[in-house]
Amino acid sequence: MPPASRKISVEDLPVEYRPIGMRGYFGYSLLFAIPFVGWIIALVFAFGVNPNVNLKNFARAYFCSLIVACVFLFFVSVSGCSLLCKSEICSGVFCFRVRAGDTVLFLHNTCFRLVLSVLR
Repeated sequence: MPPASRKISVEDLPVEYRPIGMRGYFGYSLLFAIPFVGWIIALVFAFGVNPNVNLKNFARAYFCSLIVACVFLFFVSVSGCSLLCKSEICSGVFCFRVRAGDTVLFLHNTCFRLVLSVLR
């Protein structure tokens, strides 16, 4: 039998190349989303002794997106406070007025809290 016509099943693959199912990706996403503990687990899966290449690459991608999000939040908080905060509402806290509506967005460290208020 020629090698091209032979069907390969998941059980025939080595453990390090077996695909992760949809439930696996969903479960690992929930696990990695836990603050601090999940991030440490993502680091262990990304750079540790994880035998599955697919899970290792998924953990690396999740960790890289976390770094990009943190860098983006840092630049928004540093540049936004001096550029966008020109009213008496801001007292040492990054905030800006959304012109389209009556919404104020406050940024405390890395936690967003959306406060709706009527600005007159």
